[in-house]
Amino acid sequence: MNRYVLGFVVVLGATVALLSGACGSAPTYKVPLRGIAYSGNQSPIVCLSGLNFRAKENSSISWHAMKIAAMGNMVPLTGKNTIIGGLNIKNKSWNEASSTIDFVSSSTDSEDPIRDARINSFVFGVPEALPFRFKVTKITGEDLSMKIDESRNVVVQGRLSLGDQTTEIEMPALIKHMPDLISITPASLFKLNVRVLSPIVNGVNLVDKISQLLSFVPGVDMQDEVTIDFNLEFEPSCLD
Repeated sequence: MNRYVLGFVVVLGATVALLSGACGSAPTYKVPLRGIAYSGNQSPIVCLSGLNFRAKENSSISWHAMKIAAMGNMVPLTGKNTIIGGLNIKNKSWNEASSTIDFVSSSTDSEDPIRDARINSFVFGVPEALPFRFKVTKITGEDLSMKIDESRNVVVQGRLSLGDQTTEIEMPALIKHMPDLISITPASLFKLNVRVLSPIVNGVNLVDKISQLLSFVPGVDMQDEVTIDFNLEFEPSCLD
């Protein structure tokens, strides 16, 4: 019978010591917020999961616009996109957190497949080298300390990139820090102006893209502001 002697100390920021053990080929199982990942034979592998998080599959960005139909009637237009990305935290402070989130353009869901395809082609369709991306550059607020089971009202600052365009974003957010999950949702209504002709915070010039999109539905227009909602959930991620 094989014997394994494992010695380890599981404390964030502490040293993990590994004594003898054979490595198996089984998949790796990850343990949230403990700084350790286990291989199939339960041999621990060093993991910085207390500092790095990945977006869960159900994380998404929703958008809501008002379409101006015939006779001036206002019709709501809604949709959402899933996202992929991660969150990195340093020194147990939100002030030193950073994140890069890529929108999965092909995941557009407005409950109309034809419209989804047009939105992907004329609005979200960008070269692979220029992804549809939001990069968090700074988080501000009165109390930015990280404490389990506490919420923080903050302002998230970052850069939104869509093709060759980049705009500065500032949006209020509510961060909930749970033992094995970080949740980020809007703290109040957030609107993005999509028809600005010169760079402004929370504004982007999609005039030409929107015109191409609306050319398929003569007589229809849409308002300049789009309400953005988001449900971002991050789970601990190992770096191995």
